[in-house]
Amino acid sequence: MSSRQYAPPLRIKLQSSHLLSTFIISSHILTFSVLWFLPVHSVFILLSLPVLIASTYRSLKKHTFEKHRIHEVIHDSDGDWKLFIGGKKEVYADLQADSYRHPFISILNFKTEDKEKHTVILLPDNVDRESFRQLRVLLF
Repeated sequence: MSSRQYAPPLRIKLQSSHLLSTFIISSHILTFSVLWFLPVHSVFILLSLPVLIASTYRSLKKHTFEKHRIHEVIHDSDGDWKLFIGGKKEVYADLQADSYRHPFISILNFKTEDKEKHTVILLPDNVDRESFRQLRVLLF
């Protein structure tokens, strides 16, 4: 009978995801397209454009830009989660119950000790297949 206590830590090294970048950009473009065809005043549509551009930039910055995204997630044998952000910052966090797990995508929501929230979006193109499988086994 094996024990998780003696298992090696699960290290998930994250790469930049082209699927995620494409989804972020296309969803914001689609939102603007829908607004364009709604029967609302054109001033509202023009005022929403900077908001959509800022939202696109913020989402890309948080999840795909090298300096700001989470580069590695470690789950050790004690059940602790460690996040490496931007290659410099290391924080301990708790995995939240509202995380989403699916064979194609996993969205892990973390909260640090200082109540800061972080989201890790795992897709097939930003994590190796074996680590993704081990994570799904761990979480299910």
